[in-house]
Amino acid sequence: MIMNRRLAAGLLAGAAVLPFLRPPGSGARAQTAPMATPTSPPPGPGTIAQRLAADTRFSRFSTLSHTAGLTGRYTGTAPYTVFAPTDAAFNSLPASLLQALTGTTGPAGAVDPRGSAVLTQHVAAQTFPFASFNGKVSEVTTVNGGKLRIDGTKSPMTVEVLPVAGVMSGPGGRAAGGLATIESEITASNGVIHVINGVLVP
Repeated sequence: MIMNRRLAAGLLAGAAVLPFLRPPGSGARAQTAPMATPTSPPPGPGTIAQRLAADTRFSRFSTLSHTAGLTGRYTGTAPYTVFAPTDAAFNSLPASLLQALTGTTGPAGAVDPRGSAVLTQHVAAQTFPFASFNGKVSEVTTVNGGKLRIDGTKSPMTVEVLPVAGVMSGPGGRAAGGLATIESEITASNGVIHVINGVLVP
């Protein structure tokens, strides 16, 4: 009688262990982690030329820069800072000044030299991000030999043209002018673009 009880207890214990001894692949399937979805790395910021061409706010500035042969400056690896006026900034100019800036001369359709002077007044051959202007008043030399004053003590920052002897004046014949507000900053692989709400006329 005692032997039968021990045998029955042993059989019950073995039955309780059996579910844990099932070979792999039998019974319920084991849960696995979901497969990861492949993703591509984020695209690079692009060059200054690419960022200008892709932003509809700069269609006029981008077109004028291309016509003046300045786009090549913005496609390489050399660092540049571009103070880019929006289309709204160009449209706010007096009609006579806008016509002089966008007019062409000669059979090749070259940009008026005065227009080129205005375009190059917006470009510096170094990288000047917001941080380099913040909290102080700075001067920047442009690629045409002109000077810009950036007031980083204001919010938003402002930029204006300084008179420089020997630098061609703009179509309006003004020695200095074109105070503008820096609205935002766009980074590029070869420099930075400052979005401004005015045209800087030397």
